[in-house]
Amino acid sequence: NHNITTQHLIQGFTWAHTSLLAQLFIRWCDTFTAAACLKPEFVTDNGVSGSLKQMTTAPRLQQLQQRVDTVKFGVRKWSAYASSMNESLIAFMTEQIQSEQQDEASMRIQHERDLYTTIPRDKIQDVLPAQLLEAQNIHDQIEQILSNHFISLRRIYKFYSTVDASARFNNVDCVMSQNEFWRFCSDCKIPDKKKLPRPIIQIIFNQANKISPSAEQKNNMYNPDAELVPQEFVECLVRIAATKYEDDRNNLAQKLNKLITMQILPHARESEVDSFKAELRKEAIQKVLRNYRTGLMKVFQYYASKGGVETQGANELSLQEFTALMKDCKLIDTVFSFQSLREIFIRIQDEDDPELRMIYVEFTDAIVAVAAFKHPSPFLPLHQRLNDFLATQFLNVMEQKLGVALLKKDQKKK
Repeated sequence: NHNITTQHLIQGFTWAHTSLLAQLFIRWCDTFTAAACLKPEFVTDNGVSGSLKQMTTAPRLQQLQQRVDTVKFGVRKWSAYASSMNESLIAFMTEQIQSEQQDEASMRIQHERDLYTTIPRDKIQDVLPAQLLEAQNIHDQIEQILSNHFISLRRIYKFYSTVDASARFNNVDCVMSQNEFWRFCSDCKIPDKKKLPRPIIQIIFNQANKISPSAEQKNNMYNPDAELVPQEFVECLVRIAATKYEDDRNNLAQKLNKLITMQILPHARESEVDSFKAELRKEAIQKVLRNYRTGLMKVFQYYASKGGVETQGANELSLQEFTALMKDCKLIDTVFSFQSLREIFIRIQDEDDPELRMIYVEFTDAIVAVAAFKHPSPFLPLHQRLNDFLATQFLNVMEQKLGVALLKKDQKKK
């Protein structure tokens, strides 16, 4: 398991074997104390040399030979014990690390769910009932409905938050611009001349884009102007439902559910990242990535450290660094444009993070996506296209750029 670090092994190794090491060390020192006056070459793998026999008495020689045999026996025993204990230790540590990773994954998923399913009540107080208890009840129902549709809303948001080609390329934020929000509304057939003309939709966008008093107290709150974070996006849905169905006798939560099920889900486009990632986890793709792992890791570490300079984010790749890599490989063209690059970088991320950066696993996912762009042949399986891309368009070009070997001899295409 690549997540078990050298430090983990050293700590476990030292803890498990201290007693046995001490005993063997004492025996070893005792043996060579007796032979301290002798030259090292006198003690061989076969016992004691003939030259030594001429310089020592028979009893002393026999005693020394016994001690050498004892140390060799101890070393053999140590090797067997160490092998068995190391297997147990690694299995134990792997289980512990996997448990920690599952806990971290659960926390990350819960954090991401909260982004799409929670709205501060003071942000939508103007569309909630005036009576406090009823307002709280409706608010809870709204968050439950958002939770029920979390997966679809997340996919929809991720799709539309990357469709605006006019956005600044260096803006890595996975947020929804005004143009992207309007594209979403148009696709879902939300605008109408009576209740939801474009000026009203703009007002709803502006209302949701304001930071609530409760959110202002959080110094780490990320909320760019004129762009919607996930929480503001779902607030817009609530406000649209309140306006579109204002004559409906149902409560606001029911109106929201009607908007999602009748207007949004049937018409909105969703990101297919999840299904694409499922394809990436197939053994054929993973086998190719394992085969080229050494070269891919060298490239990743080079660009993640900005050309060899040690940085705090040396194990992560920013959009600017990923772009520099694609430029150096001369991969940017009309088929694989800067906009395509930005979409891959953002959509391949595992969570909505205002400072998106790729770890190695996400980097390899992105490389597979680039390979699919550059080799769009429908008659070749993806793993074969990936293999050809890495050997002929990526790692071979990087070898010249970095001046190091990244491909094995059998991987180089003639």
